[in-house]
Amino acid sequence: MKRFLICLLLLLAPLRAEVSEEKLQSIYPTIDQYIEKGMKDWDVKAVAFGVVHHDRLVYFKGFGTRSPHDPIPPDVNTTFAIGSTTKAYAAATLAQVIDDGKLKWDTRVIDVLPSFRMYDPWVTREFRVADLLAQHTGMAPYVVTSMGCLGYSEDDLIDSMRYLEPVTSFRTTFAYVNVPHMVAGRMVARLSGEPNWEAFLQKRLLTPLGMTRTTWTPEAFNREPNRAVGWVTLDFRSVPRPAGSFPYSFGPAGALNSCVNDVSHWVRLQLADGKFEGKQLVSKANLDVTKTPQTTMSLTVAYCMGWVKLWKPHPITWHNGGTPGHRTFVGLMPDEDLGVIVLTNNGASDLSDAVGLRFFDLATDMGNEDYSALSLARAQQANAEVKAALQPPAGAAPPRPWSEYAGTYRSDFLGDILITPTGGLKLLRTGAEGVLKPYDGDVMTAYGTTPWVLDNGCDLLGRWTFARDNMGRYASLRCELGWEGSGCVSIARRI
Repeated sequence: MKRFLICLLLLLAPLRAEVSEEKLQSIYPTIDQYIEKGMKDWDVKAVAFGVVHHDRLVYFKGFGTRSPHDPIPPDVNTTFAIGSTTKAYAAATLAQVIDDGKLKWDTRVIDVLPSFRMYDPWVTREFRVADLLAQHTGMAPYVVTSMGCLGYSEDDLIDSMRYLEPVTSFRTTFAYVNVPHMVAGRMVARLSGEPNWEAFLQKRLLTPLGMTRTTWTPEAFNREPNRAVGWVTLDFRSVPRPAGSFPYSFGPAGALNSCVNDVSHWVRLQLADGKFEGKQLVSKANLDVTKTPQTTMSLTVAYCMGWVKLWKPHPITWHNGGTPGHRTFVGLMPDEDLGVIVLTNNGASDLSDAVGLRFFDLATDMGNEDYSALSLARAQQANAEVKAALQPPAGAAPPRPWSEYAGTYRSDFLGDILITPTGGLKLLRTGAEGVLKPYDGDVMTAYGTTPWVLDNGCDLLGRWTFARDNMGRYASLRCELGWEGSGCVSIARRI
């Protein structure tokens, strides 16, 4: 019976030939055309595309121009912000600390970092190392992401978790968040005796991998001559901007800047089960854990630790990265010893994901989906919905005079918020400023105005609502950072 079932599975499995160099050569013209069309559709100015096969970078091509003032296409060393693909590096550093015998995947976080707190005391006690990267915390998707755009510190961001009421039960539902990766970074630094996560990353991964052009600050990106200037979306328009504090404030969740050449070394490490040029940098066993499904996203997709596992029907492991100015895709097909890297410089574009997935389909003759067109239609619909939501409803009530709302309001994790008699706002802890615009009565739409906030692409701050006490005086302010459903809600009391 066992042999019969094995034979049956083999018969039912999709048949495809091994991906050869000749096959790859035959599809490059097609993927090049796909990129060029997608750049026009998405208004992407620069794309760097690379393919890794059998432990080497076998193909690279740069498209477009690096900046409005530099009509040179990106080369293999042109730097882009690679965003949340950084999360896989965080997972690998945890795996290395576990290799060192200083940690286990099921170690309780509070046993290493006693100050760690979640909203629910039981979740605080039960939170394990593996939970930090598995995206099933119970918090709302993208919660406190906007805080990173507004200049809040690492301590502020980590401390905010204790105030954020969960929206689902712990370990039941996928919800993409960034802050737990910062906790993982602190853990790595503390157990290794390094001053911070980046120092460990440099010593144990970047230097051994020869990733000499990989950095993790906005300053390093902005002073790099060979960089693809990022384009952010402000008021639904793409404009070139320097790198700001986001996502660098989130460290292990999204801070890295890199290039195709450097990332190709990282892909080689992943495809070689933790080995690079003859040296085992991460054990196969613990690296495999980082690419093992932890949280179900759909019938064919699962989140691992800094990686997504997708069966379509050929299994691939991938992750993307999105910053205000850049979008990235890094994908692996281990069965074929094949990887792809797509770096783009428009943070509002899904072109990188579309190109990566399309490449794997072409390489395996397993689909003809136009991911770019599908994503573009969704993005256009989402933009239309946001524009409509920003319009005050029919019959909206006017606000009261701004002087009635003016004062200082105190939030547990946002700090003091100053509302001026002219409808301005200021986050006193960070210095970020903005304005309130009437929406409906005591409900306002908040917009950022500080230049460095705009560098983060954060012009729209969300819906803010004033409430009166029983004496009729405005006594509290409900701040929803981000857009509806972000979960980053704070009630600030007037002081």
